[in-house]
Amino acid sequence: MTPRLTFREAIWLLFLLPLINACQKDCSDPATCHTYQDNICEEAKTENVPVVSALETKIYPLSGSAPNLPSQELAGLDAIFEKAYFVGLGEATHGTLEFFEMKDRLFRYLVEKHGYKAIGFEATWGGALHVNRYVVDGIGTARDAVSKLQFWTWRTEEVVTLVEWMHDYNLDKSEEDKIYFYGFDVQSGSEEVLLIEDYLNRNAPNLTAEVVPKIEGLVETVGRDWQSYRALPASQKEGFRTGIAEAETTFVNNETTLVGASSQREFDLVKHAFTILRQYEEVVNSPQQNFPRDVYMASNSEWIRNYLGGEAKVALWAHNFHVGKGIPQLQGNELDLRHGDAYQVVGFSFAKGAFQAVRPGVGVTPFNRINEANCLTTNALLEEVGEEQCYIIFDELDTESIANEYFNSSQPFFSLGALFDPNTPHRYVYPDPLAVRFDVLIHFNDTNAAVPY
Repeated sequence: MTPRLTFREAIWLLFLLPLINACQKDCSDPATCHTYQDNICEEAKTENVPVVSALETKIYPLSGSAPNLPSQELAGLDAIFEKAYFVGLGEATHGTLEFFEMKDRLFRYLVEKHGYKAIGFEATWGGALHVNRYVVDGIGTARDAVSKLQFWTWRTEEVVTLVEWMHDYNLDKSEEDKIYFYGFDVQSGSEEVLLIEDYLNRNAPNLTAEVVPKIEGLVETVGRDWQSYRALPASQKEGFRTGIAEAETTFVNNETTLVGASSQREFDLVKHAFTILRQYEEVVNSPQQNFPRDVYMASNSEWIRNYLGGEAKVALWAHNFHVGKGIPQLQGNELDLRHGDAYQVVGFSFAKGAFQAVRPGVGVTPFNRINEANCLTTNALLEEVGEEQCYIIFDELDTESIANEYFNSSQPFFSLGALFDPNTPHRYVYPDPLAVRFDVLIHFNDTNAAVPY
C-alpha cells in the first residue's frame, strides 16, 4: 500500500530531498510540528503565483465532502464520467475522513446520474463478498461485513455509511437495478477457501474432501509470514500450485452437477475463487511488493465488470498510487492501456490535517497530523488557490498555460499509504506529474482522520 518510485523518479528525488529536508525548521515535537524556512517558502510562493493565477478560473469549488451535499457541484465531472465505464477513485492517505466521504459522494453520483452498477475495493475478493451479501440481500450487518474486508483501513464509520447507503438503495430495486460491492485485491486466500468449502458442502458434499484439502494447505502455511513462504523449497511451493490446479479441474469437471444444484451465476462466482488463490500464491511468492499484485487487481476489476455483464460500469476505490496512470505494471496503468478513455481517474490531495496511519512502534492511530504543507509541494500550491476544497479537470487547462505545463511535469507531491513516521515527513514527498496520473484532482486544504469503529 506504500507508493514506490520508478528509477527515474528516484534519481530526481535524490537531488530534491536535501532541499525538501533543509527547508524544515527544527521542531521540539516532530509529531506535531512541520514548519518550514521562511526564505525558501517565500521564494516557492512567488514562483507559484503564475500557476495559482492560471488555476483561478479553472477550479470547481466544493462545499464539502459529505455524501448528502448538492449533486449540482459535481456536474462539471459529467463529461469525464460519461465516457468511462471504469472510474478510479484514489486517496492520498489510507486514513482521511474527507477522502472517504468524497468517494462515497462520487459513487452515489455515479450510480444515480451515470448508471454505475458496482464499486470495487482495494480489499480481499473473498472478504468483500460478505459486504455484497449485506448490500444485496441484507444478510448480517454493515459493520460485521466491513470487518471481513480484513484491512484496518476500511474499518471506519465512513465506509460503513457507504455500505449502508448501498443496502438502502437496493431495498426497492429489482434484481436488474441493484448495485453491488466487490473486492479486487489478492492479499489473502482464507475467505476464498471457506467460500469453496461452503458451496461444495451445500451442493455436492461428496466433492468437498476431494477439493478442499488441496487448497487449504496454502493458506494455513502462509498465514501472515510471506517471507517464510518464499524461503520454502521450490518443490513444496510447486505442490501448492499443483493442488490448486487439480482442485479447480475437479470443480470444473463437475460443472453440470454443481450448476444444477445451484445456478450458473453462483458457480461462476465460486470458480473465480480458484483464480484468486492462484494469484494469491504468486503474489506471496513474489519479492516485488506491487507486481504481480497490481496486474491482478486490474484483471479482477475487469472480472467484476464481466461478471455483472459486459456493459456494466464500475467504480474502483484504492490509493492514488494504484489507480493512477503512467506507472508500468500498476493497476491504473494496466486499465488505461487496456481500456483507454473508458478508464478515468479521480486523484486526491490535501495540504494539512489529521489521518489514520500505522506509526512505527505505536501501530494504527488516528492521531497523525501534518500541521503545515511543505511549501515546495503541489499540496502547498493548491492551498493558495483560495478554496477550502475544490477539483480540477486537467483536460480543461489551456494547452499553452503555465498551469498545464506545471501539472504535466514532475512536481513534489505529499502522499502516503498505510505507514507514517512523523519524524521523517519528507519521505512521503514524491515527484508526480499529476495531470499524467489523474484526469481529475480533488483537493482539501484541511482534513480529519477517518473514524475507526
